[in-house]
Amino acid sequence: MNFTKTPQIVSVLYASTTEQNESTIRPLNEITIDPLSAEIIPLADLPAKEDLTNSFIFRATGRIGAVQTRLYAKGGPLLKCVELLGKDEKSGRNGNQSPWSTAN
Repeated sequence: MNFTKTPQIVSVLYASTTEQNESTIRPLNEITIDPLSAEIIPLADLPAKEDLTNSFIFRATGRIGAVQTRLYAKGGPLLKCVELLGKDEKSGRNGNQSPWSTAN
């Protein structure tokens, strides 16, 4: 959600850790969100890891709080869905849980 009166650019990155403890980050998508509006960005066909060693990073232009993200993931029969509310890396006010994780 873009809470400003100017367009905001959002980059979506996929971060993953290998079994050798090596981290990789790869870009998935970049979009422009119109002022005072929201967008849905589908992220299909990504490898899931049972040990939760992968993350999504949303980077946006603008000041703190200008863009808020929410991640909603659908899974199989044992894990139907997971939803994480937005977190702004530039702000210390994130519900006292940083980083956010489904493991917490």
